Amino acid sequence: MDANIFWREQICQTFKARFLPASPLVRSGKNLFTFSPIQDELAKFAEQPQGFFYKEQLCFRNVYPANLVNPLASPCQELISLFSFEPVSFAPVIAEFIRTILDPWISASDIYVIVPDIQSIATNSREISANVIEIPRERLICALPIPGQHYYLKVCVKFNNGLVTVANFVLVDYQGGNLAQLDSVFFPLRSTMINEHAKSLFETAHYHSLYLKVFRSVENHELTHFLMSQLEAIRILHQAVGNAGNKKQHYTIKKLAREIFSECTYHQISVTAILQNFPTLAEFLSPLYEDFLASLEKSIRQVQRSRQPVTADYAYQTLGIPYQLFKARIDPTLVLPKLPSNFAYHRNPSENIYVDPIARYR
Repeated sequence: MDANIFWREQICQTFKARFLPASPLVRSGKNLFTFSPIQDELAKFAEQPQGFFYKEQLCFRNVYPANLVNPLASPCQELISLFSFEPVSFAPVIAEFIRTILDPWISASDIYVIVPDIQSIATNSREISANVIEIPRERLICALPIPGQHYYLKVCVKFNNGLVTVANFVLVDYQGGNLAQLDSVFFPLRSTMINEHAKSLFETAHYHSLYLKVFRSVENHELTHFLMSQLEAIRILHQAVGNAGNKKQHYTIKKLAREIFSECTYHQISVTAILQNFPTLAEFLSPLYEDFLASLEKSIRQVQRSRQPVTADYAYQTLGIPYQLFKARIDPTLVLPKLPSNFAYHRNPSENIYVDPIARYR
């Protein structure tokens, strides 16, 4: 049975949850894409319909350059949400969620809950797990566009000596005690990764053969993850939007592709060799790659011929030369921005410290 079907049946049966239809991935308003299951459900927190609600949602959000180093970061993911738009005792609900989704295959001793350092939340959360980690509440404020104070409560699994967040709950309009409305996001790809003892999202059985083919060309796990995540996002958006272009959703596809071309050029990786493993995308992306290279060479020649010094910022913002390629081709002294490293799970176990989760969770 497909894992999502299993989780859907278990959650809906356990909570008698009503099914909410998915929002369209492509949007026409301020946001170009749906990035969270809650986007079209915000009004219900004021209406407070009774009972629990379940939603599956394909989401897109820009994560580059985090997906260069973070094995959990990916632009496109299908997410699962359980909502309670009326106030409920949050701890029993989350505990039951864990028993339904995680307990069948994860030891209770490996389940951690990260909570804001608010005594009432921390006390109630011990009903969820014996492993409660309190961190400064400012780090767990959720900025929802509805009245009230909202706090994240993160359900994590100790894995590879790190902490993988498998579900984010939000205590909506929390006013103290044990009652809150609930928003949540469950990450199926991460749960599958843990269940299969894979080290990153795309080393699971579903992607494993393709992952190995890309890795043979790249010989670097972080870059392999980056290419897999970007190309999977392009595949999904190409089906939903069509061709790349210079406006709105079409530009997003172009931007994702240019990020791939830039990183491959900087690391001297053959884009052509990579695209041989993605035949459905190769015909679409190959002309974009040729245009990227031609434009890059033209811009570099322009900088080299300039009588006035050209800064990396100007070269990027005006001429479209990525910073790393400005460093490689024009100014080797340029200091590139440091990539993020402050997340609680790394592919390399020696980098993981599960007892000290840090600022960012993905």
